[in-house]
Amino acid sequence: MVSNLYLKFSELQLLEGDDKPFGSLCGALLDYILDHVNSGKYNEHRLFKQQTGISPHSYLLSLQLKHAKTLLVESGLTVQQIAAECGFASSTHFIRAFKAKNAVTPAAFRKYYNPSGFRD
Repeated sequence: MVSNLYLKFSELQLLEGDDKPFGSLCGALLDYILDHVNSGKYNEHRLFKQQTGISPHSYLLSLQLKHAKTLLVESGLTVQQIAAECGFASSTHFIRAFKAKNAVTPAAFRKYYNPSGFRD
């Protein structure tokens, strides 16, 4: 079972180029996790963490933030649009999670890494 869950995470990385919004892929993965991990199957959650070094939630969050970084640099989407595209419930939650992981806000990240972000 844990190997199946790990496979689902690996498949998500391969599906990033799919036509579906990344947020919907993350949502599908989150549904899978809730069905198989948070339903009282603590042992599977523990085994996943042993195999990957992080919890399923942390892994999902890292995928969302990695995709957000790409969108911040390569797209003209607003921070609110990126938050929605990456599957965050609100832009506030996205900004807090991004800053906690990267020590800068999404807007500051965009300004630093995207030359077109340096506009007045």
